[in-house]
Amino acid sequence: MEPQVSEIIGGTSAQGTANKNNIIIGGSVTGNVTGSEGKIGSENNNIKVAGNVGGTVIGGKTDSGLASNNKISITGTTKGHIIGDQILDPNGQTSGNQITANGNVDGNIYDGYNQATQKVQGSNNTITLSGNLTKVTGNIQVGDKTSNSGYPKHKYQEPSNPRR
Repeated sequence: MEPQVSEIIGGTSAQGTANKNNIIIGGSVTGNVTGSEGKIGSENNNIKVAGNVGGTVIGGKTDSGLASNNKISITGTTKGHIIGDQILDPNGQTSGNQITANGNVDGNIYDGYNQATQKVQGSNNTITLSGNLTKVTGNIQVGDKTSNSGYPKHKYQEPSNPRR
């Protein structure tokens, strides 16, 4: 029996930034995959999923500061959400993050997610849906612009504040 991988985190920093981690998934991970978790920043992480991920894929996660230039490429299957970057500080910034989905996504795709405000926000974040993408079961939201490459059947929701 092959060993089960339940979670992958590329790098962590309890007091500083967690940057420049590369993760390639060719097999299976039963839980979440995170490029990095930093206290004051998470930048320049790359995740490529050619296999299967049973949880959420997050390019970079930080308590405060900047989450930027994280890249996620999905050609396999994910059973959770894809989040380009996630920040906990309501005043934190996300920018320059990229998600490309060519596989199956059983969840939402968010690029520029602020967990404190529960909003998708940021600048120069992009989501591209292309290739062999056959399904996205959730919403697609980006903190800047979205390219759906001719897949109008997928749910698309402009970033908004539902509590207006």
